[in-house]
Amino acid sequence: MLHIRLKGTPRERGRQHGEALRADIRNVLDTWIAPFARKPASPEVPAMRRFLEKNFPRIVEEIQGIGEGAGIPPEQAFLLNVFNSCPAFLFDPGCTSLAIRGTKGGFLVGKPQDTGPEEALFQTVIEAEDEHGRRAAYVGLAGTVWVVAGVNDRGLAVGCNSAPPPASTITGHGLPQHMGYYPVLWECADVPDAVHLLERNPFTGKGINAILADARGEAAAVEKVDGWQAVVRSRERTLWLANFYRSPSLSPLNDPTLSWAESTRDRERHLARRVGDLAVENPESFLVDLFAERGFPGCLCQDIPERGLVTYYGFLMDPKARTLSVSDGRPDGKKYTTYAAK
Repeated sequence: MLHIRLKGTPRERGRQHGEALRADIRNVLDTWIAPFARKPASPEVPAMRRFLEKNFPRIVEEIQGIGEGAGIPPEQAFLLNVFNSCPAFLFDPGCTSLAIRGTKGGFLVGKPQDTGPEEALFQTVIEAEDEHGRRAAYVGLAGTVWVVAGVNDRGLAVGCNSAPPPASTITGHGLPQHMGYYPVLWECADVPDAVHLLERNPFTGKGINAILADARGEAAAVEKVDGWQAVVRSRERTLWLANFYRSPSLSPLNDPTLSWAESTRDRERHLARRVGDLAVENPESFLVDLFAERGFPGCLCQDIPERGLVTYYGFLMDPKARTLSVSDGRPDGKKYTTYAAK
């Protein structure tokens, strides 16, 4: 797992990011963007740029800084951040996220990261502070502002999973799905703030199933695709999501014939049995043990390389402590390194 620290304005943080990971970013470009460039031009890309320039100019500034620091053209830096929201690159969904409630109150958010071997090489822990002194610790791909898991200094934590794409045509009008929770970490203090920001902004690309929890003791399961959003909030009940939608409004998008559907259903059944909705005495120990289980259908430490479902990392986000813990390699080793957003 790569690790960098950033500080300053979006442009400054972007330059620091690009400079620190210049070789890795170029490898990411060779792996994904070079094949993308040989495909017909995607009209969704300029639409995403227009949406971000209008609604999230700070994100555009940071991406420009990444390109400057890495010494790559600005259009390549932008494409690296949005390519997997284009129809030609909608990778199969993976990952699972949970908010486990402790018997003494509060939630711990956990997420095992399912990915391919190339992407696993370039996963990056970022500890960042903006020009206003706000801090966040999160995980994304080198050269991007993606967030797959993270926590901020106000005590808001998130874990994200991919979910099915919309039934309608992907237009590019919205937040590219893997950066959808980036503004949440920087702009929101708690679950209600986050839900409100998400309600105002559509996503584009695949759907995202996310688990949120805050230091005030509230959690939410948020299913979002295109302009549609379904939310379940909780102060008492453990929450979890895999890669299918569970809400009645979005579940018609689930396709049980897809190659990854069996894994998703197996994990859902296992979580219903193993986790349910009950509180546990020690959420951290519970999640570490849960993420280490492997070798049977539904286990969260997956090993199905032919489907791109290999669990390379486990993440634990503690809203009260403002910490992000990342497994040292695959989570079945039960060893974690902790990073702070405070």
